[in-house]
Amino acid sequence: IWSDLSLHYIKGTGITEFDDNGNDMTAWYNALGDWVKTSTVIPGDSRLPDPVNKTINAMYPDYKIEEVKKENDKNMEMYKIKMNKGDDKVKLKILPNGEIFKIK
Repeated sequence: IWSDLSLHYIKGTGITEFDDNGNDMTAWYNALGDWVKTSTVIPGDSRLPDPVNKTINAMYPDYKIEEVKKENDKNMEMYKIKMNKGDDKVKLKILPNGEIFKIK
């Protein structure tokens, strides 16, 4: 059941923020009202697929995960992960198979 539903527009894009059974979610819609993508906050790394955890542990073993979001659009699903090691920060987008899509 959705709760705490809010809707606002930025540059013609509808953005809806809501709680779905305890999951903080955001959905984007175009000007025609068509769904574009959804982002779900994931608490910790315990709900990440094993290949994603293996990639993180292999490439960033000493980094601490700050935030994880699962993003879905019409074409793909990925995990957006913010991590740090002291003052060093990194943002990753990782596909469910563990392949890195983007590093910032």
